[in-house]
Amino acid sequence: MLTLFPGNALSCKETFSLLYYEFDAATREPPPWDADRYKLIGRVAAGEGRFNSNSEVNINTEVKSIPVTKKGVYFAFRDQGACISLLAIKIYYITCPEVTINFARFPATPTGKEITIIEQAQGICVNHAEVVGSSPIYLCKGDGKWTLPSGGCKCKAGFQPDMDKQTCNVCQPGTYKSEVGDYLCFLCPKYSHGPDYGLTECKCNQGYFRAPTDPKNMMCTQPPSAPVNLTVNFVDQSNVILSWLPPENLGGRSDIAYRIKCDACSVGLVQYNPPMEYFNETRMHISGLNAVTTYRFQIFSENGVSHLAPRPNTDYADVMITTEASVASSITNIRVTSVKSTEITLAWDAPITDGDLESDQVETYEVR
Repeated sequence: MLTLFPGNALSCKETFSLLYYEFDAATREPPPWDADRYKLIGRVAAGEGRFNSNSEVNINTEVKSIPVTKKGVYFAFRDQGACISLLAIKIYYITCPEVTINFARFPATPTGKEITIIEQAQGICVNHAEVVGSSPIYLCKGDGKWTLPSGGCKCKAGFQPDMDKQTCNVCQPGTYKSEVGDYLCFLCPKYSHGPDYGLTECKCNQGYFRAPTDPKNMMCTQPPSAPVNLTVNFVDQSNVILSWLPPENLGGRSDIAYRIKCDACSVGLVQYNPPMEYFNETRMHISGLNAVTTYRFQIFSENGVSHLAPRPNTDYADVMITTEASVASSITNIRVTSVKSTEITLAWDAPITDGDLESDQVETYEVR
């Protein structure tokens, strides 16, 4: 402290001056006193501080702040005859304290050089969290308080949030969390299990499956059973109409489809209606068959997990059908060749057949 106190003074002052000097380089010795180089912070008065008795002291506390623009600062206390004692001096800077919000950790952040300046702090996601949307930002005000948080992080798949502690905790066995988000872990869906920690989906039980397009919260399902009540509704020389009922066990799914297989059908000649390989109708019209031929038709029922089953689908309904013989065309050119008292002789042209197959040849005629 710089002191200037006349030896013959009859009274003393109750103030002293507080000054500072900014400097970019540290030195062993403070810069020499120069009133023009030091800036005045203010005059500090005793205020309420007094020695009321030999044993009682009232202590006065003053808080001053300055803007800092350089790397270092020197403070000077100038005494010009003051009857004041400095009991303690504390030099510090204000920070916004370390804080965790929106699952992002913000470090202790020094305030701006002036009370009106706001410092922007960039947050870091807590363990097992990641940025969703915009990066976490928090504003540090000049008084050391945080304000206006924006952006943030969310817990990764396999971890659930603890809102109070602002931590992401691993999902326990028997639970799962499939996506990033601020929701809790779910219990494993029906017909599945979760033996490990931090699962993003549960494993299906043996004999159950999950299609690639199924959501992770959907229960595991099975292939369907065979169609029931397969019936031949119509059959002639070249056509067959079949119908059936849906399977008794759909496997827990609604995406049922059917497929037909014919053992003896000629590729390219036989036609199916519906014409698709997989279809939803429970009725099928097959045309282009050969007459007097035995066919075996198999109707398979399948769904979205049938292809995941470890063995081919052996659950089907089947039927054996023999088509009818071809019907010859009507005879033409009937004529009377002779007439007697007790008999008449008729003649006609043979019917035209579709081919040279033996089954198409006319063996007998009937006259009525």
